[in-house]
Amino acid sequence: MGVFELYRDGDAKFRFRILDDNGAIVAVSAEHEDKAAAIAAINTARDCAATSRVLDLCGAQPEHLAVGDGGYFLG
Repeated sequence: MGVFELYRDGDAKFRFRILDDNGAIVAVSAEHEDKAAAIAAINTARDCAATSRVLDLCGAQPEHLAVGDGGYFLG
C-alpha cells in the first residue's frame, strides 16, 4: 500500500508526495500555502485516483489501448 507524505519544501510551502510500496516517489504535488489546503488536495487526489482515466497527450496510441472516451488504459 502506498502512502501520502505531507511535508514542507525549501520555501516553507506545504506539499505532499505519493510513495509506492517500496518508498519510491510516484508523484509530487503543487505547493500549498497552508496545511489545510494541502490536506484538502490529498483528499481530492484520493477521491479521484481510483476512478481517473489517463489522458495521453503524447501522440497516437496502439489501437488495443483506446478506451473510447478519449482516455487510455496503460499497462
